Amino acid sequence: MASLAAGCGGGHSIPAAPPAAPPAAAPLPAANDATPQAAVAGFMEGLSKGPSGACLYVTPQDLLDCGEAFTSTIGFSATDLGMGESTIRGTEALVSLTGRICTTISGKTTCATNTNRAAGQPTQNTSSAFAAAFAKGGPLGKRAIPCAEVDGLWYVDLPI
Repeated sequence: MASLAAGCGGGHSIPAAPPAAPPAAAPLPAANDATPQAAVAGFMEGLSKGPSGACLYVTPQDLLDCGEAFTSTIGFSATDLGMGESTIRGTEALVSLTGRICTTISGKTTCATNTNRAAGQPTQNTSSAFAAAFAKGGPLGKRAIPCAEVDGLWYVDLPI
């Protein structure tokens, strides 16, 4: 069959279609507490303006710890942030972000770049896979951000 096709077209081959580009990350939603994604957007926006803004989007039980965590000199920058995938199970959620996130703590800067929209999401649709992903640590940007619903409002659930 290949020789027949080559004989009919003067030896020209049909180029393969270019591979499909991965779906682009969605822009961050408006900051609020109506969805896990909006709470994460508020937390990230708050970090860029100063720690007190970020703490507005953490769970009520983490509020004091959040304020104490930011008493040391902490710097934050993010570029090309986008909303990745999210998984909600009951009153807990995991939200993935894409982009580059850098934090500076006590003069040491650490950066993480993520292009995987599903980074940190559970690999299986089971309660145990979700629990493992929710509890997994790792640098901001390489893991999904855990969120919790409290009294109908969504917050970032800090691992502190």
